Amino acid sequence: MAKGDVVRFDAAHGFRLAGTVDVVASNWKIALLSVGVDVITKAESDPRRGLGNLTEVTPGGNYPAGGVLLTLANTNAAGVYTQKLNTGVHSSGQIVIAQHASNPTNAKTALLYDDDAPSNNATHFWDLTLDGGTTAVDMTAGPLTLDFTTGPGEICVWPA
Repeated sequence: MAKGDVVRFDAAHGFRLAGTVDVVASNWKIALLSVGVDVITKAESDPRRGLGNLTEVTPGGNYPAGGVLLTLANTNAAGVYTQKLNTGVHSSGQIVIAQHASNPTNAKTALLYDDDAPSNNATHFWDLTLDGGTTAVDMTAGPLTLDFTTGPGEICVWPA
């Protein structure tokens, strides 16, 4: 897996079909994890923030507990839901966590999850490292930018 690659958990589509995540109405967040893609797999049996392998970094500095709240623009075309950053709020198409001396130094993976679901069901994850999950991002040394401007710019796409 390469930096920036997005993976949908196998269980995610089932969450949506069962109604345990709401693609349109929920508060979605991106949490930063201290474990890398060398540990997390798309086959996690119960992907929820804070359970099993999905351990969040310690909040501090410009990184809030629970992660960064997203404002999404959702579309539904012929039963295919697409989530993109709302350009009225995230005008650059990016999420930036500014550098701060108290920021986490051990972020390896970004995790998309439904903050409204009682279980914090996670649906997707991204590799933040340059070496397949080994070397953490140190946000005390510089900002962390999650860039959704390349390619189609989607956060995620859900099939019908």
